[in-house]
Amino acid sequence: MAQYDSSFIQLEQVIKKGEPFKHFDLSQYDEDLNGNNGLEYVSQDAHENGFDNDLEYWDSILPNQKVETIEQLEENWNFLMEKLEQSSSYYAHVDPIFTSMEVENSIVVIASASIQTYT
Repeated sequence: MAQYDSSFIQLEQVIKKGEPFKHFDLSQYDEDLNGNNGLEYVSQDAHENGFDNDLEYWDSILPNQKVETIEQLEENWNFLMEKLEQSSSYYAHVDPIFTSMEVENSIVVIASASIQTYT
């Protein structure tokens, strides 16, 4: 029977409407994804597209590069969490959670995820 560990990640970010979406910074959560563990852990897709790590590659293919709505931000977060779950057999399940609100010309986001990994 498989054994699981559970963890939780959370990012808070303020995004100005109409500006290029910089990214949700996941680099602190997985050293394989940010390239710190070496190129052997970087996906073939990232290598083939000229990237030294998966996070930068994923940022380059986000569905919404110029964010205008909360829905676009949520779509970007869900996209990244899907990529995270598919990135390695280490991840059993990633459940994204997205909370946001508009304040004047900005969107305040609390993007989080409950993550189950195999032990």
